[in-house]
Amino acid sequence: MPPDFDLRLLKPAVHSDPVDGFYIQCEGQTTWRAFYEDSVDSYLVNPGDLLYIPKGVNHSVESMNVRAAISVSFFDE
Repeated sequence: MPPDFDLRLLKPAVHSDPVDGFYIQCEGQTTWRAFYEDSVDSYLVNPGDLLYIPKGVNHSVESMNVRAAISVSFFDE
């Protein structure tokens, strides 16, 4: 890595999305974490897995290796 690379950029950001979505893992693996008031759920997502992410759920995504995926969102309007 370049000497001035900011390692904080590698930390998964916790966020929520304003719409429902589906995530389809095609290659590689990711770790998804869903954050609730009193718990954290963690999922290792492998090729062929489909994950449903309801709108408003705080979550983070961490790549475990090189990956390819498809993300599909649904708007209410």
